[in-house]
Amino acid sequence: MRGIPCYHIKAIVPEEFDCSVLRGYGYIIRTEFDYWINKKDSIPIQISISRDLKIGKDTLVEFEKYVLTKYKLNIFPYDTLFTVRSLSPDIKIQPARYKEPKAPLRPGEIAPDWRLVSTGGDTLSLSDFKGDLVLMDFFFVSCPACIEILPDLKKLHEKYKKLGLHIIGLDMIDSRKTIENFRIRHHIEYTILLSNQNINDAYNVYADPTTYLVGRDGKVLFSHVGGYDHATLERLDSIIRQQLLISH
Repeated sequence: MRGIPCYHIKAIVPEEFDCSVLRGYGYIIRTEFDYWINKKDSIPIQISISRDLKIGKDTLVEFEKYVLTKYKLNIFPYDTLFTVRSLSPDIKIQPARYKEPKAPLRPGEIAPDWRLVSTGGDTLSLSDFKGDLVLMDFFFVSCPACIEILPDLKKLHEKYKKLGLHIIGLDMIDSRKTIENFRIRHHIEYTILLSNQNINDAYNVYADPTTYLVGRDGKVLFSHVGGYDHATLERLDSIIRQQLLISH
């Protein structure tokens, strides 16, 4: 690996033992862990995780890679190396604190404005849509629940696009090329923006998909985290219909 003699360890997780994807959204075809361990000092210098997923008619790949590019050992890697005793006394150790996610913005709150670039290269702001309804979908392309709600979003787009509903997808994880290929493959006609962590933080997004419906006055009308059941979709459709009837 990169000219360094390594042990290569490959571990394939049987499907029945892999619970990283909810079975309601899809299933895992294969999960593979690969470790490259430096033969000289037994330090892992690269770890990769690859998952092949089947969701509906699509086969997706999740891939993560972690590379240790530079390191220096102050002692030979005996058993004490990975213990607290091996750390400098100047380092203060504190227990990790779990940060509770903030609740989604509530109906009546002002939706924070944003200015982002679309996959087509256009720069858009939420304020550009003042006077219309905006349905915001926070997602990423390998999210099973995000793919599950795509047909519902596309139906809403077709049903209400001429009456003043704009559906906006926001992806802060994937590259423009990846998103554009995803848009073409799923025949998505509504706008998708290249988002960022600041926007997710402003909208208290802690899981994908997260949906916000923003009214003509810029205030939140509806928020939801996760996939849609029948009741949730009916409620969302009802709010959209009522708001569009008011404006027409």
